[in-house]
Amino acid sequence: MMGKFRRLVNDLALKEVYLNVRRYTWSNEQSPPTLVHLDRVLCTSDWEDGHNKCHLRCLASVVPDHCPLLLDCARDAPMYE
Repeated sequence: MMGKFRRLVNDLALKEVYLNVRRYTWSNEQSPPTLVHLDRVLCTSDWEDGHNKCHLRCLASVVPDHCPLLLDCARDAPMYE
């Protein structure tokens, strides 16, 4: 199943939108934690060229092991890495 998905992403030439500030979107909440970048936003080059002021960020969550994503295109991207 993942192979088909990867081929589709490749065939459509999709690119990942950069996630600002946070590197991981999921944790198993154990000690030591397993931290994974599970959630992603994909786009085409044309979309990226037309929406270059958009930025992707994690929101606070009531579920401790997951971070919802927000693609914000309403204002300029923040100046932090």
